[in-house]
Amino acid sequence: MDLGQALSDLYPTLVRFALSLTKAKDAAEELVMEVITNMLERQTQFDDSINIQAYAMRSVKNKFIDS
Repeated sequence: MDLGQALSDLYPTLVRFALSLTKAKDAAEELVMEVITNMLERQTQFDDSINIQAYAMRSVKNKFIDS
C-alpha cells in the first residue's frame, strides 16, 4: 500500500469534509494537512487491513474537535 498516493487521492474528499466542519477553506486545508502529516509520520503503523479513508476522515473529525 502506498500511503502517500492514497492520501493524495483522498485529499479533495478530506478537504470537503473538513470544510463542512470548519466553514473556512484555509482552516479546512490546514486541518487536512496536519492529519496527512501525522499519518505519513506514522505510516509504519498502517497495514493493508486498515481502511485509510475511514481512518483519515475520523482523524480529521477528531483533530477538529480537539481544536
